[in-house]
Amino acid sequence: MTQDKSSIYGLNGILLGGLLLGFSGIFTKWAQQGGAGDLGVGFFRMLFALPFIYLLAIKDPHPRVRVSYWWAWLAGVIFAIDLSIWHLSLHYTTAANATLLIGLAPCWIMLIEFFFKGKRPHTLAFFGILFAFMGAALLAISKGARFGLGYGEILASIASIFYALFMLSMNQARKYLSARRALFNVSISSMVVFGSIGLFLGESFTTFTPHAWKSLLGLGIVVQFFGWWAISWGMGYIKPTLSSIGLLVQPIATIVIGWWLLAENLKPIHALGAFFILLGIFLGSRTDQKTDPVSTRE
Repeated sequence: MTQDKSSIYGLNGILLGGLLLGFSGIFTKWAQQGGAGDLGVGFFRMLFALPFIYLLAIKDPHPRVRVSYWWAWLAGVIFAIDLSIWHLSLHYTTAANATLLIGLAPCWIMLIEFFFKGKRPHTLAFFGILFAFMGAALLAISKGARFGLGYGEILASIASIFYALFMLSMNQARKYLSARRALFNVSISSMVVFGSIGLFLGESFTTFTPHAWKSLLGLGIVVQFFGWWAISWGMGYIKPTLSSIGLLVQPIATIVIGWWLLAENLKPIHALGAFFILLGIFLGSRTDQKTDPVSTRE
């Protein structure tokens, strides 16, 4: 596979995964309505995905570079912290505000790579982030987002930093681990963190309604298995900055899914927001996406 083609396929994987992540909000909301707590949602999201990921990962050879597993486990811990803080923010602000602020992740990635790795941001990547975030802001505003510095907004902003750190850690893990093996280790690590904190805080993991269990199953299979498998695969071929820009396609999916499953109206502002997001992804994909040689990609 040539470098140009691999970058295109990698971006397509990110976009497909981002679209599937659009189901995350509705599955989480249904599960919480059925009695599932914030930590329980995260725990069962990982648990229900693990058998399917294991069946794929067991056939992959074990890489000799042990540090790649450390990166995968670190990514899992960070992902669990990110989701926990983001779920907590939903108790103090609107879902629209929290979703908008988590979209700051590409900005943090660019800043981290500049200050700690000395990588100057590409002009097109900068404008790609700008346009994509503008599009995400328009979609969030259409859902009721309002800019502010309340407790919920601060938590969501902190969550966006952890999301950026997760993307960077996952990108490091993917240099030597296959997407399936990386996702398997990330899911185990996240599940351990969710379960440990949940037990420590005394959160119930059993008193859920049947509808909540179905939603958690959908969250595990559709979002964590199919969605993050596609994203993990794509991360092996493109830089984390473009990965994070591509994942801003999720708000578009959320709007469409809301129209499809919840009969929510589509507005002209939705089309404008989607245009800016797609423009940002296009600009970001025009930058040089050469990656370091790796031992395992698939």
